[in-house]
Amino acid sequence: MKGGARPGAGRKRGPEGLRVTFTCKVLPSTRERIKELKRQGIHIGELMDKWVRDYAQEFGD
Repeated sequence: MKGGARPGAGRKRGPEGLRVTFTCKVLPSTRERIKELKRQGIHIGELMDKWVRDYAQEFGD
C-alpha cells in the first residue's frame, strides 16, 4: 500500500465522543484570564465540561 492515510492514525475520539464548538460572550477581563490559562497549558473546553457537570450535579441533574 503506497501513500494515503495510515490506518489508525490521527486524533482519537474521547470517551464521550467528538468535541463540538461552543461560543459565548464574556467580559474582556475574563478573556484575558482565559488567555493566561491557555498559556499555562490549561484547556478551557475541559474546564467548561467539568464546570457544567459539577453545576448540574449540584442543582439536581
